[in-house]
Amino acid sequence: MLLIHGLAASARYWRRTIGHLAQHFRVYAVDVPGFGASRLAGPFSIDAATRIVAEWAHHMALAPVDVVGHSLGGRIAAGLAVDHPGLLRRLVLADAPAWALNAGPVELARRYAAMARYLPLGLVPRIALDSWRAGLATLIRASRLLLETDMPQALERIRAPTLLVWGEQDHLVPLAMGEALARRIPDALLTVIPRAAHNVMWNQPAAFNRTVTDFLQHDRGSGIGNREQTERNGMMGEQ
Repeated sequence: MLLIHGLAASARYWRRTIGHLAQHFRVYAVDVPGFGASRLAGPFSIDAATRIVAEWAHHMALAPVDVVGHSLGGRIAAGLAVDHPGLLRRLVLADAPAWALNAGPVELARRYAAMARYLPLGLVPRIALDSWRAGLATLIRASRLLLETDMPQALERIRAPTLLVWGEQDHLVPLAMGEALARRIPDALLTVIPRAAHNVMWNQPAAFNRTVTDFLQHDRGSGIGNREQTERNGMMGEQ
């Protein structure tokens, strides 16, 4: 399994997830190029980050691999599924913006303020350190790319069985985008986790971990067909 973190984060972002998943899978958590301990020779690019992660995964002979991506990492994971279909076995996208958020500065500030209400205190110093390591230029460029670019037509080419996991209270990348992705990606399933916001694996780690593990461990070929499924998971996670 390959875990790909989001914006202003690093592989350490999966601390509440990796121990659980490691009981069932061999888990690799990467630093996205430009974040954590991974440095870039030039400006950050989603396409370049996707290519580098794919090259590394092929070098490590991971294929076929289950890929789990959150936010920016979900965007990279979706790119892997489109451009490197032979690499993936299954795909999990968590609160992942797959096309432009269409939010101006005022609206974006409002969304960040709403998101801050659900930000676990233990995550704040981690985000601060990882943001400092990435640098302002990389953060601004990566944010702009997420805000302004999209890949809706390409999503229809995803063939890996796909699970979408969304925090019910995600104000940064609203649930409506998850619902749209479920309609766009063939056979995608959508699970909505209550009392979770954008950082779903930190807000409700037990629910997130169980949802992902169940999807990756069970055959979903029987009785699903070409339909969408929205499952509201009522479990309380760790606080």
